[in-house]
Amino acid sequence: MRRAWSLLPALFVGDAEAAEPAPAAVITLRLAESADAQATLNAAAALPGVRALAVGAVPGGGGLIDLSASPTRWAELAALPGVVHLGEPWRPNAKAVQSEGLDTLDLTAWDAAGLTGRGVTVAVIDVGFSGWDQAAEELPPSQVSLVYGEAGGDSHGAAVAEVILDVAPEVELRLYRVTSAAEFIEALTLAEQDGVDLVCASLGFDNVWHADGGSPMSLAVDRLHDAGVAYVAAAGNEVGRYAAGALSDADGDGWLTLGGAERVYLNDSGGLASVSLRWDEPFGAAAVDLALHVEDGGVDCDVSDEAQRGAGDPFEAASCVGVSLASARVRQVGGGSAEGLMAWIYSPGGVGGVELATAGTLTLPADARGALSVGALPVGDDTPAAYSSQGPTDDGRLKPELVGPSGVSTLSFGAGGFEGSSAATPHVAGLVALWIDRARRDGPQEITDGLLLRAVDLGEPGPDSVSGHGAARAGDLPPRCGCAASPTRAAAPWTLILALFVRVRRREACALAARSAIV
Repeated sequence: MRRAWSLLPALFVGDAEAAEPAPAAVITLRLAESADAQATLNAAAALPGVRALAVGAVPGGGGLIDLSASPTRWAELAALPGVVHLGEPWRPNAKAVQSEGLDTLDLTAWDAAGLTGRGVTVAVIDVGFSGWDQAAEELPPSQVSLVYGEAGGDSHGAAVAEVILDVAPEVELRLYRVTSAAEFIEALTLAEQDGVDLVCASLGFDNVWHADGGSPMSLAVDRLHDAGVAYVAAAGNEVGRYAAGALSDADGDGWLTLGGAERVYLNDSGGLASVSLRWDEPFGAAAVDLALHVEDGGVDCDVSDEAQRGAGDPFEAASCVGVSLASARVRQVGGGSAEGLMAWIYSPGGVGGVELATAGTLTLPADARGALSVGALPVGDDTPAAYSSQGPTDDGRLKPELVGPSGVSTLSFGAGGFEGSSAATPHVAGLVALWIDRARRDGPQEITDGLLLRAVDLGEPGPDSVSGHGAARAGDLPPRCGCAASPTRAAAPWTLILALFVRVRRREACALAARSAIV
């Protein structure tokens, strides 16, 4: 995306013969940490033709505000006190019948104890819930409600909700559909105000900020955690979509290589090539000025050239449609030397022509300190999916914490069709809901600690940045003492028989209730 005002030269050269005003567009204001979000919102709303859409305020100042405004107002909005950046909204990406994952979770003792999630409220934040109200047997209307946004055209969130109810069939689900980072933060705030016990989010924001826990989205998750609300996050499915490496300009022509490659090829999707560039400087204080070129057959089709030079963000994003051979190149425009600077190129369709990044490919806010982050483990396998995002975070913390079942069946996605960390995350969220049912005095950290103790280690002994502490398991019942104790022994065979009976009966009861609700 070019700098907003570079697209509108008439606004700055006094073109008295400018044509009809351009139609309103959705833009996002990013605020400084010291900014008062309410004051900035009031000032923006006072401008004619400006309409507030979402306010994602971060406690202590800062955050994101989505506005609808004509381009003729963008310069005024960018100049408001506290605004550090005006641009396109950051859009979330989805981290895309009874789930087969249940058999892997070792719920024997928990089922025998009658844990169902009764009295536990779960917020599901997603990009769409299409069909949720048409699947009453899987998503009973007595337990499920859409409370934020419209259902949208994507059924991804409905599949997430199905899996949670498979694991914890008596929880209450509240659905929040978001389309931007500001809406995501606003939804977290509303979920806390609604009194939810747990948030499950199988979505993420890719390459828009460093994975160091400092993004507005990650800080909002930390706040939720500190308020006593658990947050279960998809780690992402981003291996294969990132190229990473040190920048260099050995020949001095201004075109930079990344990891030794001057050109990164983009695996376009249906003729669309979308790409972003991020490099290792602080957001709001980048001194190296770079431009991102997207080419089709070696000819520019889009250029992103935001100004950095000490006060900008180390980020560029561009896209082209109707491409046949898309690639991305990085050019230095000015500022300090880029030599040796670490950089990341991301494209949702995948990248090629360069060594692919595997480590450090987390989606945001899976990097949040308060998030229980979950990678993808195909059902029946003991190796995480090749695409499953890996840690560590950019500041060296272990992520993900766990991996969960993927490649499972749902009504929304069909037999075995629900893949990725999107499917893994609600399995773990269901475990968290059952834990809360058992031990309400335990906070998010105690629950996380308890689940990590119960995980089945994968690969080399010990925690790692591929599978975290291992595959999610329920194991022995959580203690009621408000502490997370280590599991001790497997359940007896008679307990297994009782557990299977209990699970079948409670699923039948839920289905009967759903049919009654339809009538």
